[in-house]
Amino acid sequence: EFKKIEQLKYIAAMAHPGGGRNDIPNRLKSKFFLFNMVLPSTVSADNIYGNILRARFNAKRGVDPGIIALVTNLTTATIGLWTKVQRVL
Repeated sequence: EFKKIEQLKYIAAMAHPGGGRNDIPNRLKSKFFLFNMVLPSTVSADNIYGNILRARFNAKRGVDPGIIALVTNLTTATIGLWTKVQRVL
């Protein structure tokens, strides 16, 4: 007994092979649209996300000055946390 599945879409993500990760077979790769995305540098990530946060949390929107001061350090703290987690993994 077969079931017919229509309009099914897959999404997947993976890191490059190495460090205990194996490559997937070419037959499986042919079923996906593949693209490679390099992680941005620390400075770029701070610029991108810092600008988003500063645009959202500013005095013009009536945000408390304490929150505005916190936002300036949030991206740096988040990037620092990510770097520490990456070293452990």
